[in-house]
Amino acid sequence: MSGTNYELEELIPIVADLAAKFNGFESTSVTYEKAQELMEAVLYCINEFQLSHNGAGLALQGVPAKEAYNSGYRQVIEKVKAVREIYNTALTEFNAYGNRCLYDTFVKGILEFLKWYDPKYEPQNTILTLDYPILTDISSHSGIDAIYRFVAAVTLEQKFLSQFPGDYIEKLLKNYSSGYKDLVENICHLVLQNTLGHIIAHKPLSSQGFTASEYAKIAAAYSNPEKTAIEQELNNLLTEFINKFYNNDQSLKSYLAQDIPNIAFTLKTAAQHNSLKKILVL
Repeated sequence: MSGTNYELEELIPIVADLAAKFNGFESTSVTYEKAQELMEAVLYCINEFQLSHNGAGLALQGVPAKEAYNSGYRQVIEKVKAVREIYNTALTEFNAYGNRCLYDTFVKGILEFLKWYDPKYEPQNTILTLDYPILTDISSHSGIDAIYRFVAAVTLEQKFLSQFPGDYIEKLLKNYSSGYKDLVENICHLVLQNTLGHIIAHKPLSSQGFTASEYAKIAAAYSNPEKTAIEQELNNLLTEFINKFYNNDQSLKSYLAQDIPNIAFTLKTAAQHNSLKKILVL
């Protein structure tokens, strides 16, 4: 079976047991579609168990499929509890900065997910489309695993953004796009990109707006170097920034560092085409 070393004959009894519970123990007969869903549920929980033990070879080490499933199911339940705790804490100081996509996805969407998520019969169902783009690619994840990563990412983004005045961020977004309220872009990316621009220009964030000479200075410095060299420099600047303003928070640094290649490419391209004012907007 895909994603597990267990044979089909080891998995079918677990699926049959789930089907009986789904039918209130009156029958193990379910539609083909539901049987497929239940098999996916079993595989999802076994995968959770295997991932927590850093590999997928545990079946060969003598762990019965039923035991792996039960352990994985308990881990799914624990992850749901963890998401609730992280999410409820994040909501107390959450700020969407006027952006509907972020607000609708995080505030409305996650609440709906927690309301309707079924860890027993459909743990693999993400339910949401997660329209707000985070810096981490979670496209290969589903169910509570995807939601956990999404909530953790937004929580880190909120930590980063909270050090900036709310009206500053909204002004930055408005300068970037007059339709910023309906913007489907990562806010953290836009703020980080603009912040790095200030650091490169040796310009305090309190001094808003770039001059023509500052754009020219940045363009001259970033038009020619290789993208990898720009990435290295931006990573160094990010490290210094996180160390100074976020008490060297390595989790935050690691998260934001995922955006450095994208910023490096955008910065180099904008420098080469005299369009820095489109990305360094405040």
